[in-house]
Parts: sequence; C-alpha cells; structure tokens
Amino acid sequence: MGWIIECRANVSSHRPPEEGASNRLRWIPSAISGLRIALLPVIGFAWMQGKSTATLLLYGLVVLSDWLDGRLARRWRVASRWGAYMDAVADMVVTIGLLGVLAFNGALPTWVPGVPCVVAVMFFATSPRGNLRYDWLGKYYGAYLYVMVGVLLFGASAFVSQGLTLVLFVLSMAVLANRLASGRGTSA
Repeated sequence: MGWIIECRANVSSHRPPEEGASNRLRWIPSAISGLRIALLPVIGFAWMQGKSTATLLLYGLVVLSDWLDGRLARRWRVASRWGAYMDAVADMVVTIGLLGVLAFNGALPTWVPGVPCVVAVMFFATSPRGNLRYDWLGKYYGAYLYVMVGVLLFGASAFVSQGLTLVLFVLSMAVLANRLASGRGTSA
C-alpha cells in the first residue's frame, strides 16, 4: 500500500522516480525530436511510392512525437534551451520538408514551401541567442502546418489544396506582421 501511494506521489508531482534520474533521462526528449527529422525522408519515400498506410502510420508517429517530447521534458523536469530549439527545428524541418516533397511531386506549387521558410527565418532571427521566443499566432501556425501537411499527404482535391495554400499564405503574412509589430514575441 505504501509503495502505491509513493508511486502515485511521484507521478502526480512529475518528478523523476529517483535522484540522478534526470541526468539519465535528459537526452530522451531531444532524441525524440531528432527522430522526427530522421523520419522525414522515410515518410516522403513512402508517400511517393503510394504506400498510404505506411505514410499514415509514420506521419501519426511524427505528430505524436511532437507532443511527447515536450511532455516528457516537462514531466521529468529536463526541459532545456537545447531541447526547445531542437523541437522547433524538428517541427520546421519536417513540415517544410514534407511540403517540399509535395511540391516536388506536383501536389503543390513549387513556391509554397518557401513561405513557411520565410516565417522560420523570421522566428529564429527575432529570437535572442539561445532563447526562442514564441507568439500566440505562431503556435497556431505550427499546428496549421501539421494539419495542412496531413491533409495533403492523404489526397486532398485540387480545390482543397488551393484553399489550404491560400490559408497558409494569409496566415504566414499575419504571423510575420504580428512578429514585426510585437517586437520579439514572448518567452515560452
């Protein structure tokens, strides 16, 4: 009985179960972010080969890993600047990379991946060294990119593709304007 209560206390307080565990666990969230980047060519290849089940499973793993890495870092109290940077880079590389795969194969106009590239450059350029700054609209932008890529990977019609592209362009301009107007955003 005492062991169950102790385990529940550890889970509810989000502390590592033993002293020194945080050093052993520190690398796991960043490795999960790195896994997202490593899966990019695999997803692109599966999509180009018409392997929709594999594409769905792999893309689902990428989306799940985006949630999981931050959750684990906070739960284990191993969040770091490096981890936050790695997470942001992984998000941008994966979404922009998959937009590039879609554009390369004619599912999107070739200029579309360049739009979130500009937003990514602005994000890093307006974040002080080593301290990423987020704004509220940028968080929604990242979620939109994941949804857009997911919809496009699974066979959106030309009409839906054009609509998603238009929303991406408008949202990108809003994110850039908001970033410029607010200075540097807010700390995460």
